[in-house]
Amino acid sequence: MTGAEGDLWRVDVLVPAPTVPVFTAALERVGETVLAFVVTGEEKEKEETEKDERALWQVSAFCRTPPDRADVTTFLALAAAAVAGTEPAFTVHRVAARDWARENLAAFPPFTVGRFRRFHVRGAHVAAPPPAATMPLVIEATAAFGTGEHQSTQGCLLALERLARGQRRGRVLDMGCGTRILALAAAKMWRARVLAVDIEPSAVRIAAFNARRNGLHPYVQVRRGDGFRTVRGAKSFDVILANILARPLTRMAHAMAKALSCGGRVVLSGVLVRQERMLLAACRRQGLFLEHRIVLSPWLTMIVRKNQRRGKAHPNAVEKGKKRN
Repeated sequence: MTGAEGDLWRVDVLVPAPTVPVFTAALERVGETVLAFVVTGEEKEKEETEKDERALWQVSAFCRTPPDRADVTTFLALAAAAVAGTEPAFTVHRVAARDWARENLAAFPPFTVGRFRRFHVRGAHVAAPPPAATMPLVIEATAAFGTGEHQSTQGCLLALERLARGQRRGRVLDMGCGTRILALAAAKMWRARVLAVDIEPSAVRIAAFNARRNGLHPYVQVRRGDGFRTVRGAKSFDVILANILARPLTRMAHAMAKALSCGGRVVLSGVLVRQERMLLAACRRQGLFLEHRIVLSPWLTMIVRKNQRRGKAHPNAVEKGKKRN
C-alpha cells in the first residue's frame, strides 16, 4: 500500500479508559506520533466523560510508511496480556497530506473577552497589533485545552474582569492551570504573585513557556502537583481560580475553603448549568457563598466568597441563580 508524497497512515484502536497508557505505549512502537481521545456522542458531556473510567478511548498511531500489520498485532497482544484484557481489533487508514500547521493556526483566530478591562487572546502567529485598550495574552495555538476559546475559560476571564473592579488581589492560585491563561490574565491585571498548579507535565511545560512569552514569568510560578495537597501549609490565597469539572470541584470544596483567606473569592468553572446546585451545596457547607454567576450555555462560571464567619451568607449572594452577567 503506497500513497502520495507526504501521506501518513493511521492505526486506530478502541480501548477502555484505564488501559489507555498501556496501549499508547504499544502503538508508540508502531508510529512516530500517538494521540488518544475519549469517544462520546455528546460534545457537551465530553469533559465529564474524560474522567469516567468506563469510557472508551480511541488511541491512534500516525506512521510515515505503511505499518506492518503483523507487528501491530503482536504489540497489541502483548499490551492486552499486560492488562489481562482482550486484544482489541485495529484498523489502518491512509491520511492524505495536509498542511496541519496552517490549518491549526487558521482554527485559532484572535478574539477579545470582556467589556471594560478586555483580554485580547491571540496566537504568536498573529502579526497584526492588538486592539487599543486591551490586555493581550499570547497563547500557543498548538496548546491543548486552555487557549481561551472554550466557554468555561471565557467565563473565568469575565469573572476576573469583574473582580478587577474591586481591590487589588495579593495572592492568586490557579488550580489546574492548563496553558496558564488564567494565571497570566490575573498577573497582568493585578501584577500579583500567582501560583499555577497542574498535574500534567506537558501542561506545566506549556504554562512555563507561555509565561515567558508574555513577559510575566517574574509574577507567575508554575508547579506540578496533585490538587490542593500541593499548597497544603502555604499562606492562604486571596483568589483561587479553578476551571476543572463539577464533581472534582465538589470533592475539593473543603481543601479549597482552607486555602482561601477570609473574604477571598473562588472562581469556579468547567461546570454545566445543571450541576450548579450540587456544587453550591458543597461550597455552602464550607462557608463559601455565591456572589455572582456567568452563564455561557451550557457552561456556568461562579464566583463564591468566603465570609468572616462560617455559615453567614454574603448579603449580595444570589443563591437561586437569578443574577446573570
